[in-house]
Amino acid sequence: MSESVGKNQVDIFNFLRVFALFCVLMPHSKMIISGVYGSVISNYDWGWIFYTPAWSAMGMFFLLSGYLIGKGFYNGKYKTDKQGILSFYYTRIIRIVPMYLLFILFVFLFINPQWFLTDGAKVLPRLLTFTYNGNIGIAGIGALWFISTIFQLYLLTPFVYKFVLKKFEKYNILLIFLLLVFGLLYRFGIKYIGLDWHSFTYTSFLGNVDYFFAGMLMNSFTQNTNMFITELDE
Repeated sequence: MSESVGKNQVDIFNFLRVFALFCVLMPHSKMIISGVYGSVISNYDWGWIFYTPAWSAMGMFFLLSGYLIGKGFYNGKYKTDKQGILSFYYTRIIRIVPMYLLFILFVFLFINPQWFLTDGAKVLPRLLTFTYNGNIGIAGIGALWFISTIFQLYLLTPFVYKFVLKKFEKYNILLIFLLLVFGLLYRFGIKYIGLDWHSFTYTSFLGNVDYFFAGMLMNSFTQNTNMFITELDE
């Protein structure tokens, strides 16, 4: 919870997270419900309620993650020398990897062990190296692409902050503009050359670089305000 948020106030970051969560949940729920009750739902005209923009909600998650993880660099918690970078990586690994591996083990033992012995054998190396993009997946495992993508962005974070964001901090507005331009050109470029949107845009770290690092840059505008909150991503 935010340090600056009182008992009767709404934490805007938790609110945005819940909003994004429902935007992702609704269309996925529709897919499941349609598969079971498709003939029933087709008789009603309320299906549009479930068409929340899941893709933009994931962009919101990347934006919030960038902002919250960036706060640790902007407030000096994480240094950009060798020891500081290693400390940052160690913290990320401790907070992500054990639960990540436990989840994979849980799915393997109790949900679908057969899949891991067939198609899952091809996917497991990508899961363990955080290069999985959701292709060839089952319920639960397919969603782990987000962990892989965010982990790749975390690997870049100390260096992008040290050599770009911090070095050119006087030009933060320009940097945000350049990130937005890059994001648009990248997405239009992927579409123009006909590459798969899911693999090269939606789940790709390059397709989410603009969200994440624009989120980090937002700290430069809020670090001297009352919007100081703890790093919820941690």
